[in-house]
Amino acid sequence: MTDLAVLTGDIVASTDLGAEGLAATMHALNAAAGTLSDRTGAATAFARRGGDGWQMVIDRPLFAFRATLYCAAVVRRLEDGRATRIAVATGDGTLPPGGDPNAGHGPAFTASGRALDDMDRHTRLARTGDPAEAAAWRLADEIVAG
Repeated sequence: MTDLAVLTGDIVASTDLGAEGLAATMHALNAAAGTLSDRTGAATAFARRGGDGWQMVIDRPLFAFRATLYCAAVVRRLEDGRATRIAVATGDGTLPPGGDPNAGHGPAFTASGRALDDMDRHTRLARTGDPAEAAAWRLADEIVAG
């Protein structure tokens, strides 16, 4: 297992987007993973999870906050009002050969998924773990919501 950042998200009001809008949103998030990798040098992997869910893994947790804000901005700029919820956890995790986040496992994957499940519908960003870091995510959530 290695130290990873796991971002687990879903698209807000995805049924209003239709199939094309949702596909465009997922495509933009997938492209964001590539951009993050290019700009930070971190290895990233993206996968769609179910209907409107997604997951991104970054092998350098140092960039988790930047990745979270970037993904939120990428979705927001697609269309006025479009948004994603993102829960982030860092820690041990393993990706299989090929790097599919849907087949990843470990505490960071579990914590990220549970954090998304525990978020209320008005929260857009959440971070597990260190309370000081979680406070930064709460502040960013307020800013992103505005």
